[in-house]
Amino acid sequence: MLAMNSPYARELTVAIGALQKASQLSQSIVSDKDKGAIEKDDLSPVTVADFAVQALLTATIKNAFPEDKVVGEEDASDLRQNSVLRERTYLLGQLYAINMALLVDGEQTVGIVGAPNLSIDAKAPLKNEDVDPTGNGCIFFAVKGHGAYIRPLRSDQPRKLPLHSTNDISLVTSTTVDSALSGIHEIVASCLNTPYPGNDLLPWVLRWAVLAMGIGNTTVWVYKRRDRYAKAWDHVGAMLLFEETGGKITDVHGKKIDLTAGRKMSANFGFVAARDGHERVLEVVREVLTEQGKEEFLK
Repeated sequence: MLAMNSPYARELTVAIGALQKASQLSQSIVSDKDKGAIEKDDLSPVTVADFAVQALLTATIKNAFPEDKVVGEEDASDLRQNSVLRERTYLLGQLYAINMALLVDGEQTVGIVGAPNLSIDAKAPLKNEDVDPTGNGCIFFAVKGHGAYIRPLRSDQPRKLPLHSTNDISLVTSTTVDSALSGIHEIVASCLNTPYPGNDLLPWVLRWAVLAMGIGNTTVWVYKRRDRYAKAWDHVGAMLLFEETGGKITDVHGKKIDLTAGRKMSANFGFVAARDGHERVLEVVREVLTEQGKEEFLK
């Protein structure tokens, strides 16, 4: 397998092992009636699993690669605001993901995503509640320039994800979060002649992963405020999965995603990603924003 023969084979081996343990841990906690949930002022849940998974992954990486810097949620207050498993889908027993990535000189180099309850054979249209009926889950991984792969969570049987190509646009988005600019995404979908919402998933990490699977090929996100920015841990590494299967990702302004800005991706605004016809999708997004009197989001 090409990725495992890359210069980052050891990093992959360590990360996959860590994700297997983290997935087992998170699943054991979510199966408990008392998940140790803490509610923020905005009612988004934080669970004991967030703290445990963060600690497990950090300790594993620091033990194997003591010279590497680990970037994540810095402390308990930060975890309450931006937890690994903060999505309500986790507490509801729905789809969720655990994300790891290696950046070298500000570039995504390795991406590994654990999806403890997503079927390796999942089909569109995919919703938050569509958990793996076998209970097996899967792991995605990619090395820049070496392709993206998917494998069962508990067995070493990877298969390479192909470079999907189609003329039909199929969306991956979310209708259950309030960070989006109201009404814009529906209009964009209509202009692209594609059903909305298509695949409707809350966790961003999973959106990138299912795009890599070919369950959908396009995603657009315009935040409702111009000063709202993505959080790195929701995207870094997971985006590499899509790129290694032929996807192109920019922000709403057509700029390449800049990962050197830090935890808050303040060098970019929103996302426009597509496998084929990215330029057309970007053009439609910009036209819709202009027509709806939202030019300030294009500045």
